Amino acid sequence: MYIEELIPGINLETGNIEFKEILKEGKKPGESGGYFEIGWLKELAAFANTTGGTMFVGVKNDTHEVNPLDHEAFDKIVQLINRQTKQHVEPEIPYRISPIAVPGYTPARYVMRIDVKRSSYAPITVKFKDTGTIYVRKFGLTSVATSEEIRNLVLDSENIHFDAAVTQTQYRKQDFSLFEAYFKKANGRELSEKELFSIGFISEDGKLSKGAMLFQDGFESDKTLVVCSEYKGISKGDNATYATKSIKANLLREYEDIIDFIGERSADGYIKVFGGQEKLISFPPRSLQEAIINALAHRNYFMDGSQIEINRFADRLEIVSPGSLPGLRQLNEETNLSSIPPIRRNEVICAAFSLLKLMEKRGSGFDKIEEDYAPYGEKFAPMASSSSDFFALTLPDLAFKEGLISKNQSPAIYPDVELSGKKDLAILSYCYPKPRSAAEIAKQLGITPSSYFRQKVLERLCQSQHLIKIEKGPTTLYSTNRERVHLAYF
Repeated sequence: MYIEELIPGINLETGNIEFKEILKEGKKPGESGGYFEIGWLKELAAFANTTGGTMFVGVKNDTHEVNPLDHEAFDKIVQLINRQTKQHVEPEIPYRISPIAVPGYTPARYVMRIDVKRSSYAPITVKFKDTGTIYVRKFGLTSVATSEEIRNLVLDSENIHFDAAVTQTQYRKQDFSLFEAYFKKANGRELSEKELFSIGFISEDGKLSKGAMLFQDGFESDKTLVVCSEYKGISKGDNATYATKSIKANLLREYEDIIDFIGERSADGYIKVFGGQEKLISFPPRSLQEAIINALAHRNYFMDGSQIEINRFADRLEIVSPGSLPGLRQLNEETNLSSIPPIRRNEVICAAFSLLKLMEKRGSGFDKIEEDYAPYGEKFAPMASSSSDFFALTLPDLAFKEGLISKNQSPAIYPDVELSGKKDLAILSYCYPKPRSAAEIAKQLGITPSSYFRQKVLERLCQSQHLIKIEKGPTTLYSTNRERVHLAYF
């Protein structure tokens, strides 16, 4: 039997018709290598990038003779398509699989029909071995898109945000227990599916959006990778880190883990003052929440291989998120946070956080951070930096009396033992932010960089291991040893 006998009118491979005898996966034999799955994944992606199309599986490509699939083979191919498209195709393509019974077989055998709609989220990319390729369908053939075709795909797409794309996964209430718990705690009632539909969390037929998937219990993906690090000094180059933690979980679990990581490394208590005691905290809780949620909500999830960085330094917390904030100009340590436009990148994710009362609906999060820090003065002013690749928000540590330290400052420090030299503390403070030469140190102290100063003062501090000598070509630099000298807090 030929395909035109089974389905009248279908007899040629055209711009929107493709025949495959079988779908396979794995490495092809021979030196040329390659993988079987790329051959048919690119056909499906090309359909989605152009006008849509249909692939028939169980039909010989050259003769169009039907070679039907038994029930077991049909089920395995369905699972194969689902697995491979999720792993290698981005964004997900809209497809539907249906069986066509072939007469004359007992038990029944089928031709598989895969209908692919034109995607509203083009360009669709097939990603393999860290390389993405965009395919289009032309004159019955699949080919790599030209730069002009890619540009047209972008212009023709509906430009819907990453998180608004609808997946093939059905919403199940039991898969969102943590989300439900947050909602009930924030609102004092149960969450309804109507509310989820109203924010694009689920579609009319109950399918999850991509943004909703990121809140699902047990979700784990490189898409949501967060790396938390604690550094001993005021920059990444300051010796080793105290601790590093990688997090890949749903967004609410990540929020909790980030809060825990920072909380374990921050002041939260009271100090004695004249006439009583004062509250001492490193970061205002509201500002900390706003900063973390902002990073999770506005991250560019299209940037594969990227991560949110939570960097805890001695004097501050830096939260760096992939992708610039939408509508934002180039920023360099901007302290006027209220001037940053409140434009959302991921509408569904932002709306979901708003439902849980973790995010301001009116986009006033940066204003709240400014309000929290305003009473502490300019040296504790939070700031933002941005480029086309990242957005960074810096929260000063309120428990650190120096405020934010620049590399030209001499911060308050204390060594692990009492030092005998009159200028020892001044030297160690000056060399704490960055390595200095003997001439620079002497100039800072208002003295001459004599041989006596080098041998009797600097060398003595090196021998006690409070200074570290760094040979940099013909120049010798001195850096404070942070293992033995610490920054002073309140």
